[in-house]
Amino acid sequence: MLSLLFAVLNFARRSVIDELREQGIFFEALAEQVGKGYDPFDLVCHVVYDMPPLTRRERAENAQRLIKHLYSEPVISVNATANLLGISNNPARELISALEKTGVLEELTGYKRNRLFIFRRYLAIFADHDI
Repeated sequence: MLSLLFAVLNFARRSVIDELREQGIFFEALAEQVGKGYDPFDLVCHVVYDMPPLTRRERAENAQRLIKHLYSEPVISVNATANLLGISNNPARELISALEKTGVLEELTGYKRNRLFIFRRYLAIFADHDI
């Protein structure tokens, strides 16, 4: 399951690098100035919003921590994810989005804001019927 998550994150990373190139910004030069090992999304957030960048390792560790947490609390929000991991809402939203794209999480409310996400496949193990 984590390999699928990393595949989605790598696709997003390549998309960001391609978009930066099209806009005349070369990721490699930006990475040289800020430091190697950072994801393009984190570098852009660092430059634009002065947010501290996360390394790929930190991003993977956050994904693992969130997945472990979902086994004890299988419904979560972006704010709860940000608080749990000690990160801002944007990286928390990106992580939840990646887990949603891989089918780990499903959006529960149908709202545009204050959405809740459910680890439905895990809960289904304990239910006699679909959740």
